[in-house]
Amino acid sequence: MNPWRMNKSISIGLAPLSLVLLLALALPASPAAAQAPPEMEDVLKVIREADEKFVNLIENITDAQWTFRSEKFRRTIGEEAEHVALAENDLQKVVANALEAEKDLAKAKTLAGKEKTVRTLMLSPTGRAESFRPQNRLKTKAEVQEFYRRAHRSLRRMAELAPDLEGYIYKHPNDKYGELTALQWYYYIAYHKLRHCEQIKQIMTRPDFPGGAQKSD
Repeated sequence: MNPWRMNKSISIGLAPLSLVLLLALALPASPAAAQAPPEMEDVLKVIREADEKFVNLIENITDAQWTFRSEKFRRTIGEEAEHVALAENDLQKVVANALEAEKDLAKAKTLAGKEKTVRTLMLSPTGRAESFRPQNRLKTKAEVQEFYRRAHRSLRRMAELAPDLEGYIYKHPNDKYGELTALQWYYYIAYHKLRHCEQIKQIMTRPDFPGGAQKSD
C-alpha cells in the first residue's frame, strides 16, 4: 500500500504546522530512508543544495537588513524568507495530492524531463519576480528559521520514504507549468526556493542596503 495515501476527509492545512509535516515527522528515519528509489538520488541532491543555499544566505542577515525595503523591490528579505518557509510546508500538500491520484504511467511518460522546463521557468534571469502576498505569520528571523527547519526536515523525510513517484500526477494551477509528476514536484519545490534566493540576493545588491551593498554571484 502507498504509505502516503491519506483519508480524503482529512484537511491538510497549516495550523500552524501542516498535517503532512506531522505525519512525516512521525515516520521512522531509518532504515527506511536508505530505501529511496534510484530516481530520487538526483532530486535529493537538488533538494539538499537548495536548502544549503537558502540557510546560508539568510544566516547572517541582521535585523535591519531583514526588514529593509527598497523602492525597487516590493518585499523585504524577511517577507521573501517567510514565503520560502511557508511554501516548504504548504507544497508538501501538493505531493500528497499527487499521490492520492490514480497511477497513470502512460501520461507520466509524456512528462519525462519536464523538471528541466521547470528549472528554466523558475530560474531564468529574465523571468518576472513571483507575485505573492506576505503572510506576516512568522514575525522574526528566528521564527522563520525554526519553521523552515521543521518543514524542510519533513520534506526530506517525505522524499526519502516516498514510493515510486513517476506515475502520480498533479496539475499546477499555472498553465505554464501544467501537469507534473510527484517526483517533478520535488524539483519544483527546490527550484522555487532557489528563485527566491536570487530575489533575496538582488535586494542585497541595492546601494542603500544596510551595511553596504553586496555583490551578487
